[in-house]
Amino acid sequence: MNKKLMVKKSIIIDAFVYIGIFMIVIFFLIGLDYSNSDKLVIVSFIINGSILFGLIIWDQYPVSIRKIGYTFAFIFHFMAPMQQYTSKTIFWNYSGMNLKYSDSEYLYANIVLFLSILFFELGYKSHKKINKRIVEKNNYFKISLSSAKAVTILSIGAIIILGLTGNIAHVSNSESSMTIQLFNILRYIPVASILLLLIDATKGGKIKQICRSIIWIICFVIYFPLWGSLARFILLGTYVVFASFGLRKSKYKSLLFGAFFLGFCLMFSETRHMTSFMDILLNRTINFNHVDFDAHQLLMASIKYVKNNHIFYGLNIFSALFFLLPRSIWKGKAEGTGSIVMKYFGSWQLNVSTPLVAELYTAFSIWGVILGFLLLGRMVYKIDQWSYSCDPIKISLFCLFAGMTTYILRGSLLASVAFTGGLVLSMFFTFFVCKIFNGELKI
Repeated sequence: MNKKLMVKKSIIIDAFVYIGIFMIVIFFLIGLDYSNSDKLVIVSFIINGSILFGLIIWDQYPVSIRKIGYTFAFIFHFMAPMQQYTSKTIFWNYSGMNLKYSDSEYLYANIVLFLSILFFELGYKSHKKINKRIVEKNNYFKISLSSAKAVTILSIGAIIILGLTGNIAHVSNSESSMTIQLFNILRYIPVASILLLLIDATKGGKIKQICRSIIWIICFVIYFPLWGSLARFILLGTYVVFASFGLRKSKYKSLLFGAFFLGFCLMFSETRHMTSFMDILLNRTINFNHVDFDAHQLLMASIKYVKNNHIFYGLNIFSALFFLLPRSIWKGKAEGTGSIVMKYFGSWQLNVSTPLVAELYTAFSIWGVILGFLLLGRMVYKIDQWSYSCDPIKISLFCLFAGMTTYILRGSLLASVAFTGGLVLSMFFTFFVCKIFNGELKI
């Protein structure tokens, strides 16, 4: 097909998807009841939402961690709280509690979010633009027939063990950090293995392309919620991994955003109750008045906590980074931020998540948000750059971090960093085994 025609086709498809999403959002906003809402708060929501939508549209990559993050923020910090604010829905406010949020608290939370977007962009744009034509030709790890067998055996073995041991997604809090990580490594071996096979499949003709399609189908069957081996956010992350790989060089920039948006809006809050694909198809209402979309309110609760108490001086951040250290060694290791905040307000429900922006706010107040998102922007740029690499390690890590983005952003930080650590270790373990099968390493 002519290059000009392909460009025109991609523009038309992108425009169709973005206009469709825009119309859904408009109809959603029109349907809200604004009679008891403060106009300034509504304006602050719309400003943040418009900025996020614009950044998503103008993102240069078909798939990027930046785009995934902004899509998450668009849904969890714009659409969801808008519905909750106008309907006066309050989560986690049990009997005996007085957990309510004023208009000024909503406004301040939106200002904090605006600053997080601003400084993330400053960090992201502080790098030079990527030259997509320059790709790394060296250090390409060739996956031979023997290593393909190795990753297949690893994948099948991990799946069998997962099936025999039952649901290991919810390991007891009493377990050691090392035990949890061993479970995580086991859980992600199939993801790492299948991803390597996909990378190899792109280096051949039609037969390998067919094999890749079969592998995709197997992956979706394995990780469907019926298995129960993965929590919903990790399940979503697994799907994003393969979507990231398949779409990273696509000309249609809108596809992941569209799928992401519809997936979250139409089925995310109900997936824990679903037992079949038919359940998903039947659940077609957009309803954010659900505890799964509590990110914005937990940000406000965290801000309220800091105002009435103190900041953590980074203890929550350092505890997450050194997740392998057990509490028996580090006596002062922090609990989950959501647990601390909810305990302060007198809630019996302590198993709540905390969005990343709230983690940074409780760590160092507004300065934590500013500096944290500035550094995060620089890091994300570097990882997004790996999507154009020819090095399978970098490709794999990009896909895996892309898959974990929503989990990290929603929190809690302690859990998400630990899960991500297990995922990365799984990938390097799989590479190690492949190198042994290739004869590059001797035992």
